[in-house]
Amino acid sequence: MSNKSRHRRLLFMMGLVLFSLLGSIWISSNSGMTVYADSKTNITQNGTGSGTVINQQEEPQISTVNSNTTDNTSSSDDQTSQKQVTNTEAQPRAPTDNNQPVQEDRNYISNSQYSTSNSGANTNQGPSVNSISKNNSSPSAYNKGTNVDITITNQRSSTKEISGGGTTEFKFDFSVPDSAKSGDTTTISLPDQLDFQRSQKFNIYAPDGKTVVATAVIDKPSKSLVLTYTDYVDSHDSISGHIDMQVMAATSEVNKEETIPAEIKINGHTVTIDSSGIKHRPSKGDTATDFWKYGYVDYDNNKNEIVYHVNINASMQNVSNVVISDSLVSDGFSYVPGSFSISKGNWERNSENYWRLSNPQDVTNQHNININSSNNAYTVKLGNISEGYAIVYRVKSNHPLLNGELVENDVSYKSNKKVINSSINRVLYQEANGKANGYNYSLTINKEDESGAPLANAVFSVIRKSTNGVVGTITTGPDGRGTIYGLLKDDYIIRETSAPSGYTLAKDVIVSADSFDSRGATATITDKKAVTTVSGTKTWKDNNDQDGKRPDSIKVNLLANGKVVQSKTVTASDNWKYSFTNLPEFENGKKITYTVTEDAVAGYTSTVDGYNVTNNHTPATVKVSGTKTWNDNNNQDGIRPSSITVNLLANGQQVASKKVSASDNWQYSFDNLAAYANGKKITYTVTEDAVAGYTSTVDGYNITNTHNPTTPKKPQVPNNPTTPKKPQVPNNGNKVVPKDFTQGKTYDKTSRLPQTGDRSSIGMMFVGIVMLLLSLGLVVINRFTI
Repeated sequence: MSNKSRHRRLLFMMGLVLFSLLGSIWISSNSGMTVYADSKTNITQNGTGSGTVINQQEEPQISTVNSNTTDNTSSSDDQTSQKQVTNTEAQPRAPTDNNQPVQEDRNYISNSQYSTSNSGANTNQGPSVNSISKNNSSPSAYNKGTNVDITITNQRSSTKEISGGGTTEFKFDFSVPDSAKSGDTTTISLPDQLDFQRSQKFNIYAPDGKTVVATAVIDKPSKSLVLTYTDYVDSHDSISGHIDMQVMAATSEVNKEETIPAEIKINGHTVTIDSSGIKHRPSKGDTATDFWKYGYVDYDNNKNEIVYHVNINASMQNVSNVVISDSLVSDGFSYVPGSFSISKGNWERNSENYWRLSNPQDVTNQHNININSSNNAYTVKLGNISEGYAIVYRVKSNHPLLNGELVENDVSYKSNKKVINSSINRVLYQEANGKANGYNYSLTINKEDESGAPLANAVFSVIRKSTNGVVGTITTGPDGRGTIYGLLKDDYIIRETSAPSGYTLAKDVIVSADSFDSRGATATITDKKAVTTVSGTKTWKDNNDQDGKRPDSIKVNLLANGKVVQSKTVTASDNWKYSFTNLPEFENGKKITYTVTEDAVAGYTSTVDGYNVTNNHTPATVKVSGTKTWNDNNNQDGIRPSSITVNLLANGQQVASKKVSASDNWQYSFDNLAAYANGKKITYTVTEDAVAGYTSTVDGYNITNTHNPTTPKKPQVPNNPTTPKKPQVPNNGNKVVPKDFTQGKTYDKTSRLPQTGDRSSIGMMFVGIVMLLLSLGLVVINRFTI
C-alpha cells in the first residue's frame, strides 16, 4: 500500500472516531431520564451518585381555607358589586366564540398582593415577597414541570346571580409553597357548568412591577388557567398573590334556571369559592321596549374600544321629528372617527327572543351626525320615521382601561322636542389578572400644619389623572383625616379646594398607582399658615409743595385689630410707598383686621382710604388790587381812552393782565394769587400798557396817568407892516367911469367881521325859490291847457 493510501485510511479512521464521540455527547445531553433522590442520595459534580431512587412521588395535597371564612374586605367588595352594572334594558351581546385565540396582555397584571411569610409578620402591611438565599440541591435533581399546589384564601364571587351572557368574577388570594421551582405549574380549572369569559394570557409580577413571577394562560375551550412559575421562585420565599377571573354559565350545559356550584379545581382538587353557589336565570330575550341601547368591550380586536348599539322604534310606528342625542358621561372617552353607521329596516325577534333588524339598509349618508367640538356628544336628526332604526358606533378610551372600570354613556330619544325615552348605559371592563383591582381601593388624606397638628375642614378634589375627571371629594375631620372609597388602582391628583381657616391652599399632590397597597393609599398634606401683605401709597395734595411745608419723611403705623404692631418711616426715596409683609392673616381662628394711621404732619390734614394715606395742605393766597387815577383836568383835551390794560407781574414775570374802564370805576384786582412759589414768597407788581398823551406812575398797586391840556398862543403884530399898493389903471384904454353917487338910504358905517359862506347860502336859497315858482307855473299851465 502506498503512503498516499495509508494517509487516506488514517484520516478516515480519525473522522469516524470524532463522529462517534460527538454522537455520544448529543445523546447524553438529550436524555429524558430524571433522577429523584432522597436525602441519602449523593450527587457528584460529574452527575453520578449513590442512594435510594424514589420511583413514585406522593400525590400532592391542597390546603384550603373554609369558604365561610369572614371576608374582611366585604365592604369594598359590596361597593364593587354596586358599581358593576350592565345595561338594564338588554344584556350586551358581545361575540361569544368558544375558540377565541389566546391573547397576550401585560397592561392589567400586578404583582403578588398578600404576604404569607413564615416569619409571622403582620400581613396587613401590604404586599411582601421575601428575598432569601436557598441552599437547596442542584436544580437538576428536581423534576421540572411539577404540578405545584397553592393555598387559596379569601375566596369570593362578585355576584350570586347571572343570566343570559352575564358574568361573575371569582376572586381569591393564593400563596406559593417554598418548594416551587422554575418551570413548575399550577392548573386551575372550572366545572362543566362554567366557562371562562374568553381565552387570554397575562403575567403575575413581583412588587417591583417588572419582574415576572409567573405566567398565566386561560384556555377557554379546555376551561383551564395554567400558572407557570419563573426562576423568581428559586430565589424568593413566602410568595403570595391575588387572581381575579371572569366566569359565565356554559350555555352548552346550562339552559334552564338552576344553581351552579361556585367552585374551581386546583390540580384536580375542588376548592369552593362561594358555598351558596351561583343562581342562573336563562335569558328571556329583549324586553318589549321601543328604544334601548347596549354596549360591549371589543376584547378581540381593540380592548380599549367599546361598541355601542342604539335601537329605535321597535314597534315601527309613525314618529315625527325624531332626534337622537348621545353623550359620554365618563371622562377620558371620545368617539372613533368614521365608526358611525345608521341602518333602517324591520325589527323582528329571533329564536332567542332578541330583537334583530331584518333587511337593513345603510342610510348613513342620508343623515348628518353632529358631533361637538369635544368629541364626546352627538345629535342626529332622523326626521319622520315609520321603520326601525339602528345606530352603531365606537368609543375609544384615551387611557388604558383598568379591570373593573365602569364606563357610562347617556342617550335620549326625542319626538317634536319632547323626550320619549332615555337611557344610561354602563359597560364594565373585565380582565382576568393577577392583582386586586376594580373599584376596591380607598385613599386617605392626613392633613396637618407645619408643626404636625391635625387640621380639620380641609376640602380636596380627587382627580383621576388619566381622565382629568373629578371622581370625588374628601373633607378632613377633627383628626385631620378623610377617606374616599371605591377607587380604581390608578394615578390621582389631590387638589385642595378649601383650606382650613388661617391656612393657605397646599400644592397639588400626585398619588401614583404604585402607592396603593392591597386596598388603599395614604397621603400626608401640610398646610402653611396664611400670611398677607399690607401696602399703600402716601399722596401729597399741596400743589407740589408750593408753600415749602412738606416734610422729608412721614411715619406710617400698622394696626392689627386696633393695636399698633409695626411702624415704618416713608420718604421720597421710597416714592412715598410702603408695605408690611408676612403678616399673619388669622389669630385664634379669626381673621385679623389691619389698618394704617399716620403721625400728624404740621400744616397738613390726613385722610386714609384703605391702606393709602393722603395729606392735604391748602397753599396761602394773596390779592392784588389798585385804582387808576386820571390827572388830565377832567379830560379837558378829550384824549382819555375808554380803557387801559393793567399787567400783573410775579417776581418780575408777567402772569396776568386785565382791562380796566370807567365802568369799573377805574379799579382792578387780581384774586387768589399764590403767596409762595417753591417755598419762597412771591413779589407781585403791576404795570400799564402805555397810553398816548399820558405819563404813568405806579404807587404800590395804584397807577396815575397825567396829561397837561395846551393853552392858545397870543397873536403877534408884524414888525414891519406893508403899505397897500395903489391900484393900477389897465392899459387897454377902457376907462372906468365912476358913477355918480345916488342919494338913497343913509347907511351907518359899522365895522363887521368878514362873512364866511353866508352869501352863497342866500344865493342857493334864491335859486331854490325860483325853481319852485317855475314848477308851480308849469303845473298851472298844464292844467288849463287840458
